[in-house]
Amino acid sequence: NNLKFNGYLILRSDRIEKKGGGSALCIKKSIKGSPIKIDNFPETVGYKINFKHGNELALVSHYSSPSTELNEKLFSRKP
Repeated sequence: NNLKFNGYLILRSDRIEKKGGGSALCIKKSIKGSPIKIDNFPETVGYKINFKHGNELALVSHYSSPSTELNEKLFSRKP
C-alpha cells in the first residue's frame, strides 16, 4: 500500500474496518500549502493551497458509500 509518484505529495485516509473505501489526494510538491486536519470525518483528506495576496483554496477528498447519507457539515467547515 505504498503509493508513490515522483514529485507529488500523497495524502491518504484509508478505511480501517473493512475492504474498499478510503480517499486520497495527489498534490504536486511545487504547490505551496499544507494538509488540513479533518476530524470526525473518516475517509476524508484535505489540503489548503496558498496563493499570492493571501488567497487560499481548500481541496477535499471524501468517500461516502452510496448507502450512506452525506453529512453536509463537511461542506460548511472552514479549514
